[in-house]
Amino acid sequence: MSVLDDLRWRKFPVLDQGSIAVIDAMGSDADIVSAARVSFGAGTRPISDDRTLLRYLVRRREMGPLEHAVLKLHWRVPLDTFRQVGRYRTMSISEYSTRYSEAIDAMQVTPADGWRLQSRDNKQGSGGPVTEWPAGWAADNDGWDVSGPNDYRLSVADDDISTPGTFLSHQEQELHKKARSVYEHRLSLGVAREQARKDLPLSTYTEAVTTVNLRNLLHACGERLPEHGPQQEIKSYFEVIFHNIITPLFPLVAEAFRDYVLGAITLTAIDMDGIRKMREGLYVPEVMSHVVNARERAEFIEKMGRIGFVPDPSA
Repeated sequence: MSVLDDLRWRKFPVLDQGSIAVIDAMGSDADIVSAARVSFGAGTRPISDDRTLLRYLVRRREMGPLEHAVLKLHWRVPLDTFRQVGRYRTMSISEYSTRYSEAIDAMQVTPADGWRLQSRDNKQGSGGPVTEWPAGWAADNDGWDVSGPNDYRLSVADDDISTPGTFLSHQEQELHKKARSVYEHRLSLGVAREQARKDLPLSTYTEAVTTVNLRNLLHACGERLPEHGPQQEIKSYFEVIFHNIITPLFPLVAEAFRDYVLGAITLTAIDMDGIRKMREGLYVPEVMSHVVNARERAEFIEKMGRIGFVPDPSA
């Protein structure tokens, strides 16, 4: 049995009710090498074995030969998360239609310890967990009446909502139930599916099929797998795609991608100038005094920390 036969339609779980599976795939490490050698011409094989050539292609960002490998994937994913997949216009996408069929009766549930604060450094990112009540909020002594800018009472009086996380999860559960009930009432009254769906939460699961070549799928992995930046929900899908699907199907390409992309940093001309100044004994803020953008300065410090060339902590 081939690796593809073993993987085909195996649904790898993601989030609470989601999954990702490979439907079909075309190509292999050897096929990519073969495509590359058409460009390089005859006589290259004795000089460079397959692994060395693939590592050269990825290291030098000569990724064109990877376009000859194609993967077809099946997604079960919340709507808001899948919107981040749709931005990769290099993918061909066919999605479950709630105009033709009833919406999937499943919504992503957030555990009490899964709520994240808005990041102070990144307008589009999240930070640490929500653990404390903000000013003006409080849980009443009976553990279920919460007072805030808009007083809110849960319908189940015996549950513990002593923390913001438990309150948010219970509130989410009530919202899901109400939204689904309203949707089903509309359908029962004969409302068109295309209109009945309009108030369903973005946490509602959808299903889709995407077809994409390996080059563009790895580009998406490169954007969604870094430790800092990507939303955790979409990162979870691409972690499974890279480790459970791409790696067994294209082990040599995956190895090179880990070494030269996922495990790498990009140094700008400003970064290299800063490193030269640091070698001369200067530290932040002297090194980056000419850089106006605060985020760029912070990124420089983060890069230096990753390679062990840490600026003076007192700077």
